[in-house]
Amino acid sequence: MMAYGASEHETTGQTPNSLMLSRELSTPLNIMYEMPPSVKDIPAHKWAWDLKEKLENSHRFFRVDYLENVALGKESRQDSTYKNTPLKFGPHLANDGKTDTTGVLNGILQGQCSHTLLDSSVFWWAVNLEVETVIERITIYGRTDCCNDRLRDFDVLVYNPTNASWNNYDKGPSILCHHQTGESPLILNVTCEDGQIKGRFVKIIMRKNHDIISHSLCLCEVEVYGRTKSGEPECPCSCDYKQNVESIAEQVSPQHSEEEWREILQQRLTELQNEMKLDKRNLSRWRRNYISAADKRETARNIGIVGVLVLCAVVGTVVLLDLLSLQKHIRQIKRLRRQ
Repeated sequence: MMAYGASEHETTGQTPNSLMLSRELSTPLNIMYEMPPSVKDIPAHKWAWDLKEKLENSHRFFRVDYLENVALGKESRQDSTYKNTPLKFGPHLANDGKTDTTGVLNGILQGQCSHTLLDSSVFWWAVNLEVETVIERITIYGRTDCCNDRLRDFDVLVYNPTNASWNNYDKGPSILCHHQTGESPLILNVTCEDGQIKGRFVKIIMRKNHDIISHSLCLCEVEVYGRTKSGEPECPCSCDYKQNVESIAEQVSPQHSEEEWREILQQRLTELQNEMKLDKRNLSRWRRNYISAADKRETARNIGIVGVLVLCAVVGTVVLLDLLSLQKHIRQIKRLRRQ
């Protein structure tokens, strides 16, 4: 269990310990007797505050119960297209919902990944989410057949322009969601730092690395998980939620006093109580309490006979010992009378 808890998941890049406890565990002795040495000297209030932030990050990372991939099928563009063949290497292939990129024939040559021209000074790919979105997680899938070292040292930027057009979307300020240092894993999960970044455009930008031959930007799938303001569920504890519930209740149900509601509902409550009552006499289990079915198995009969014989033998032995003891006392009494 300790090894499993400390093992990093291939897809999420997180360990079960970090997700459940928001920290990595040490040896069983540290868990049983004291805090891990790495946090032993940290003041208690700071340790609790850090743990709170880590728990919130873990919750934010995997809060996808109402999130959706808002980039799926949306319009996307890139700085150039390899061999000028958009059907095989166009930007739309990076957000078409297909994440299976294993094998050369099933991957880049068959048109499942976007691909820019080679050896440009700057490579980029961008998607228009169409509406302002709170971006919580981005998953980037790289090539699995080869050349995965090309996807490295890039930035994931978020733009929220007032003029939401392709000509002007990146003219204003950008928000850095993530900076990838070095080679990216085959599946990279990105959580924006504060979890509250709002934007309409997501852009992946990478500069040429002169140490890599035939450098290019190749993305097999980019998933952007977020929520729009209209699709965000209301917190049950919020005042707005309570007011909405009260408003709906007033519209649906007429105003009655408590006594009036009791009279209205009493008949239905009585019917439900009668329906829920059970007649035990009609239950087979109740009947079996009074009538036991005979066990006709041969082994059961033999075990019963042996049990009766053993019981008889025990009782007979006890009775015989009592009779012998009584006879012995009678003889002693007769002997004393003769004397």
